[in-house]
Amino acid sequence: MKLRVIKIVKQNSKRSNIPFFYYFFKDVETGKSFRTCTGPEFRNYKWWENIKVGDVIEVNDEMSYKNLIDADSIPRKLEER
Repeated sequence: MKLRVIKIVKQNSKRSNIPFFYYFFKDVETGKSFRTCTGPEFRNYKWWENIKVGDVIEVNDEMSYKNLIDADSIPRKLEER
């Protein structure tokens, strides 16, 4: 699935003062909206930390459920803005 990053929201975690990042996407082909979230306290953050608004990424279709993308999926950048 190819997704364009449309927004990234940074908020402090409710458990600690460490920031949490919410990523919002649009499917390039269908226009369907998706989201995921992660933060530096989680091991999967290293895969998402260099993703920016405007980037087009590819993730495995099997790592999504309804409008959620599993943050354990490893995004592959296709385009950068």
